[in-house]
Amino acid sequence: MPDSIPTNFTPCLDPLLQEYGPIGACVYGRVWRYAQMKDGVCKASHDTIAEGLNITRRTVWTWIKILCDDGYLVDQTPNVTNHPHEYRATDKISTVIELHTTENEMHSTDDQCDLNAQHGVQEMHSHCANGSHEERESLSNRDQDQESATADALPTNFQGWHLYIKEAENRGQTIHRLREMCKALYPGLDPPEYAYMGRVAKRLHSGRLADLLWQFAPHPPTGDLLAYIQAAAKGNGRTGADTSSNATIRAIERLQEEQNANISG
Repeated sequence: MPDSIPTNFTPCLDPLLQEYGPIGACVYGRVWRYAQMKDGVCKASHDTIAEGLNITRRTVWTWIKILCDDGYLVDQTPNVTNHPHEYRATDKISTVIELHTTENEMHSTDDQCDLNAQHGVQEMHSHCANGSHEERESLSNRDQDQESATADALPTNFQGWHLYIKEAENRGQTIHRLREMCKALYPGLDPPEYAYMGRVAKRLHSGRLADLLWQFAPHPPTGDLLAYIQAAAKGNGRTGADTSSNATIRAIERLQEEQNANISG
């Protein structure tokens, strides 16, 4: 981030907020704030960071480890014991912010296209309202047939979804199809925002993300779907265990419960 930003506040950056939620984003912001010294490193203890954010020391430790694993922070003193570690913020956040801005612009373009399409449909219905009853009935039947055709065109098994996403012509279409998969497999949850889905697809690879979406569909999480999936994928990478193992799921649930307790407290 630019050096000219004042350091008398803790930044909470939108890309990290969407990727990790408020606790993870604020932990990064606090470390970044303490790193705005001449040597560019944060020397504050976990207790100091926790006190400033009104969360537990263990929560700070958990999120700093995640941020280090994901390349946002670097532990300059990994072998130090019984003494505060020193952390440095990497340049990755600048790249993520740039990508976030670009994806938001793409998302805005998609939204405008949707608005234009809705406007066109409204005009057709308005024209139909001024016509005969037969014309209105014909348009209504055609709309229903189009909706049924779209629903029927979506895959019904994992192989079909995998091929459907793989055959996307560009990254934007890939993200759109992943969001369609979320809507179809998790009807009780709102689909993730376009930019959020794009970042997670980039981190996990679209094929891997589709695999995890399919795996968790029978027992969907109650919170942030993509955060749940990322945590499960991270646990799988560290332990080599099945991503749906009880141990991994319990670890994710404990982290979510701790976050909820911190927010409500």
